[in-house]
Amino acid sequence: MRKKFGLIGLFMSFAFSSVVMATDEQQWLKEIGSLKGEMQTRTPLFVQDTVVYLYGFEGVEYVFVNEIPSIYDISHMSNSIISAVWPSTLEFEFSNEPVFLGGLETYAFNSPDGMYIPVNSLGQLFTLTKDDLGYTLSTNEVFIEIEGNTVTNLTDELVIIRFGDDLVYSPDDWKVEYLYPGNVYNFVDNMEEKHIYEMTSANEILYTMDPYFMDQVVTPNEAYIAEQLEIKQEEARIAEEERLAEEARLAEEERLAEEARLAEEARLIEEARLAEELKLAEEARLAEEERLAEEAKLAAAKTAEEARLAAEKAAAEGVSSDLFPASIIIGTMNYAVNGFSSGEKVEVYSAESGVQYFIKKDDGSLVSVPWYSVSVPSNPAVERTNATNEQIEAHINSLGITSTTNNLVWTDLYRQRTYVFEKRNGKWALIQNFLCSTGNNSTPTPRGLYQLQAYVYAFGMDKGYMCKYAVQIFGDYLFHSTLFDTTGTYELEGRGVLGNRASLGCIRFSEEDSYWFYSNLPLGTTVWIN
Repeated sequence: MRKKFGLIGLFMSFAFSSVVMATDEQQWLKEIGSLKGEMQTRTPLFVQDTVVYLYGFEGVEYVFVNEIPSIYDISHMSNSIISAVWPSTLEFEFSNEPVFLGGLETYAFNSPDGMYIPVNSLGQLFTLTKDDLGYTLSTNEVFIEIEGNTVTNLTDELVIIRFGDDLVYSPDDWKVEYLYPGNVYNFVDNMEEKHIYEMTSANEILYTMDPYFMDQVVTPNEAYIAEQLEIKQEEARIAEEERLAEEARLAEEERLAEEARLAEEARLIEEARLAEELKLAEEARLAEEERLAEEAKLAAAKTAEEARLAAEKAAAEGVSSDLFPASIIIGTMNYAVNGFSSGEKVEVYSAESGVQYFIKKDDGSLVSVPWYSVSVPSNPAVERTNATNEQIEAHINSLGITSTTNNLVWTDLYRQRTYVFEKRNGKWALIQNFLCSTGNNSTPTPRGLYQLQAYVYAFGMDKGYMCKYAVQIFGDYLFHSTLFDTTGTYELEGRGVLGNRASLGCIRFSEEDSYWFYSNLPLGTTVWIN
């Protein structure tokens, strides 16, 4: 931190008279810690081509800063004045801590956002002038610069300084130092903590600290303070009596008003209670009439629905047995293995071509057996007569199958067709009927209930072909298009395979049907293969 000392100007002579607590009343208020009030914005202050506004109280002008920097740091003090954020409130309280500006000890007022200091006290650091427009603050001429324990003479002449530790006018205790032009002097002590009492050059006084500033003491008027305190106490007593009387009057008015309010509330509550009783009685009568009518309506509807369901069930049972037989592959064990005996008839669930078969036991569990341990019959004939939409819908709705989505898929192995349904009014309605190709008897498509698991845009290119628009059922079993070359341009098998068992277990569609299936059915849709 640097201190810079310069020419004080002519304003030191009047600064202190505006800075000290000038009146007995102010001193009394200070003594009892009650000096507080509210500032008023009044006079402009011009600082470095910037205008800020001073605040007035009791005839004294104050400048507001958010914080006070080093008391000798002139540039920072200017910036603190210019950059101060306006106080959020003009209320203040007297500060018990004095503020030191150069050689001047002054008082200040605290606010929540900063501090108000008398503008005239800035005469220690700046040249302060006043005209009809307001105050103007300008930088004094600088003679020496102090930083820590070093002092530099900034002039072209010998400068003599007298300094000490206290703000006490005792010339006998002053220390003297001769500073030659342009030289830097190192001291043992921190010179920033010292007080410069006097600075001369060529028998001219450049700076002096008037002993009046150092020894000024305001002596309180004890008699005046006692008199004012008695007056204030009497005023406070009278004000308290008036306050208590006003409180009693208001309390009585409030009590009477509350009694009237409670009486009115009681009357309104009783009226509301009677009205509510009448309303509830009427609502209960209407609700009972409505309930009886609804019960009669539901009873009639129930009878009609039961009759309809019975008719549907009878029709569905007849349709199921005639039109939708289960396509179950029954193989014969060639030799005893894994708990099966030679010649035993078994249900073939699925196969890994050339490796193994998975046999479905009566309890639903699967057992793998070697490929050549089972003889599987050749593909059965495909039923070429299509069922009607009504027959398909009646059958699927009679089974009570649900789906987590608004769609359901049924692959009819008997006809080599796949039906897609949409839920409408609580029933499955047929929206697509695709010709398809499922697995051969030797590599069958597994029967059962599943869910669509994942989308696969294309696969098989590493094996010399391409299947498009695939949707996974489970494992390696998918719905997909017929086989194309690896570029997806040419079909490697004719569409004649559709409508016949021809795959290793996947379910094939035409390219356009597989694209629709891939694009429209959400994952999680239930798939029933039978």
